[in-house]
Amino acid sequence: MASLRRRATRLAVATVAVPVAAWGIEEVARRAEAKDPKSATTKRLRQVADVASGFSRGPVADRLRTRQRTRVKWGEPEIHS
Repeated sequence: MASLRRRATRLAVATVAVPVAAWGIEEVARRAEAKDPKSATTKRLRQVADVASGFSRGPVADRLRTRQRTRVKWGEPEIHS
């Protein structure tokens, strides 16, 4: 019975706690990037958020995960000679 309880606890941590923590760190990193994008602390927060989201599994992780946005820069066309 204790083994089953341990497994259930591990499953709960992997499917709920880790994705929520990764989401929280992601939000903190986003706010820090808005204030000072070149800060060492900002870069470290981004790294930690990426690692934490890599360990996230399950339906909660899928809902909290942000999708990558494609950035397109419009400007003068480059002329190659």
